[in-house]
Amino acid sequence: MTDIKQLLYISPQFPAVSLVFEQNEMLGIQNSGVNITIASCRNSSCTEAHEFAIPLLKHVIYPNYNNIFLGFVLLLFRSPISLLRILTFTLIASINILAIKKNLAALLFTLGWYPYLLNKEQSFDWIHADFGKGTATVALMLSEVLKCPFSFKVHAFDIYDKSLEYVDFLKKIKIKCAILIFSEHEYGKQKLLEISPKCEKKIKVNYTAIRPNDFQELIPVLTSKKFIALGRLVSKKGFDVLIKASAILNNRGENFVVDIYGYGLEEQNLKKLIKINNLQEIVNLKGKYKNEQLPEMLKDCIALVAPSVIDKNGDMDGIPTVIYEAMALGRAIITSKLSGIPEVIKENINGYLCEPGNIEELAEKMHFLLLNPHISLKMGIEGRKLVEKNHDYITNAKLLLNQMNNYV
Repeated sequence: MTDIKQLLYISPQFPAVSLVFEQNEMLGIQNSGVNITIASCRNSSCTEAHEFAIPLLKHVIYPNYNNIFLGFVLLLFRSPISLLRILTFTLIASINILAIKKNLAALLFTLGWYPYLLNKEQSFDWIHADFGKGTATVALMLSEVLKCPFSFKVHAFDIYDKSLEYVDFLKKIKIKCAILIFSEHEYGKQKLLEISPKCEKKIKVNYTAIRPNDFQELIPVLTSKKFIALGRLVSKKGFDVLIKASAILNNRGENFVVDIYGYGLEEQNLKKLIKINNLQEIVNLKGKYKNEQLPEMLKDCIALVAPSVIDKNGDMDGIPTVIYEAMALGRAIITSKLSGIPEVIKENINGYLCEPGNIEELAEKMHFLLLNPHISLKMGIEGRKLVEKNHDYITNAKLLLNQMNNYV
């Protein structure tokens, strides 16, 4: 057995504002002494990079469409069987006609990258993809043409989303061919075992990790009346539930403020909901934010609220990264009893768990912390302890790599 020295990391997009958890993992792998090459399936701009992820920019490659024909010819002569297999993978995946474009893109990425990756001074020891959909398909194909073992990590939509465009006819093939599969929570692991019960030995839990040193515990604010919510403005985040719970508290005459940071498709609907409930002076949509701004954003709040729900397509959060970050900053959490969240948020210890979509229950938990800020303080202390013990990005990256090293 030899340790991994060269790792190819397949990302849906690097850099991307919303993929903080992925960038933490990349940094952890790099800081563990592994040379990482990041293959981004979409072009991006350096302006999308969080400050902490800027050092990774020099390791990224983007789709190379100019080399697709060369990649095809090289494979035709060097490994026609592998070429046939990746073409077969594309045909199987394209049984879902709504996903033809994405699966064809995976093939083109593979062909376009092949000449470059083939000519690298050192070959890769491992290929790892973040998410189990398109990026895992790219990893499957690159694994075939480069003759290199691969793994992938699942989070949320790649397990739960039942919309037609995400129906994946390669799912069982990817699970069978991958050497390892990682889930960021035990709940996700059990869902994968329902699909492939014989693959228990290869499915591992590797929790999301953060950079604790970048999120020093904040000074407690016992006089705070502010709640913070963070994330993309999409249905599964449940921000409409938070607004409706705020309306209940406002109608009772409570003195409080809610700041919601993020952007997304639901922004206009949330603005309308705020207006309908006359909450313009209480609930504020604050727009985009950078990861480095979190300490400033949370410094005077009583708790982070993450009211996740299941959307109409069955999609839901795994464990939102902001929960870990808020715990690292010493803040209490009010969230949903959903997916893998109860694995890190323990009732009455480091936060509260509400039934998903239960507006009245959420309002009561918020009301209770407004009346009992000392409990919020205790929860924040416990949350910080948990993050330091179990969710350091370098420690978790080493656990990930140790699993891979067993198969190199």
